[in-house]
Amino acid sequence: MIRDIEFNHGVRVLLCVESGSRAWGFASADSDWDPRFIYAHPRPWYVSCRDRDEQITAGDDDLRIDMVGWDLRKALRLMAKGNPQLMEWLQSDLIYGQIGTCAGQLRDLGRCWWSRRQAIFHYVSMARGNYQKYLPPGRETVSLKRYLYVVRPLLACRWIRLADGLPSWVPPLDIDTLLDGPDRSRATMDHDAMNCIAWLLGAKRGGRELDEKPRLGALDRFIEVEVEISMSFAGGCAADRPSPGGRDALDRFLWDVAEEYT
Repeated sequence: MIRDIEFNHGVRVLLCVESGSRAWGFASADSDWDPRFIYAHPRPWYVSCRDRDEQITAGDDDLRIDMVGWDLRKALRLMAKGNPQLMEWLQSDLIYGQIGTCAGQLRDLGRCWWSRRQAIFHYVSMARGNYQKYLPPGRETVSLKRYLYVVRPLLACRWIRLADGLPSWVPPLDIDTLLDGPDRSRATMDHDAMNCIAWLLGAKRGGRELDEKPRLGALDRFIEVEVEISMSFAGGCAADRPSPGGRDALDRFLWDVAEEYT
């Protein structure tokens, strides 16, 4: 499909990775595939005053594939804002394709623009949104697998807090690694919450039915506490300041890639 996208849109795919539950480590046998990619046009495409579409979508319903790609210029603009979704793409271990040293250079640039404060706000917002949508307070029975989509972003917040002062930059995607934390110790995790998460992961990966069931009180409490702690931590993080000439470096990277790889 990558070659089809390149041919149909006149672009070069620089990096294509897996996102979603397969990258997060709790896919079941029938989970969808969610490739995400960054692509570039030839240089002349970027020299225009016209509005340009900076996203490509493709997919195959029969194969359960949903692909979304961002033009390199859009990706770099989002990088300059510390966009955690882009940072996750750059961290994915499930790589379907990458060109030359481009992906490595993107990751290096990402480190310069990584923002703990921005990331925690993003992950807490994601957790809250999924909680309100799928696990609204007051509902006695819920879809248990949805807890994983609330817990994972909060575990990413926990990683960021525990990694404070360590060389780690972006939380890993894999939920088991997130549970371990950057210090490789699960000792700080609430025991009851840990048991609930372990049970959910085993059931989800094994394809067991996880539809409407009574709420998991231990996870509801875990979610409430983690949101409060994470927001307090983010409030104490200084606003990130890009290095002088940082945006110039992004411009040069865009121009060079558009010439070299297209």
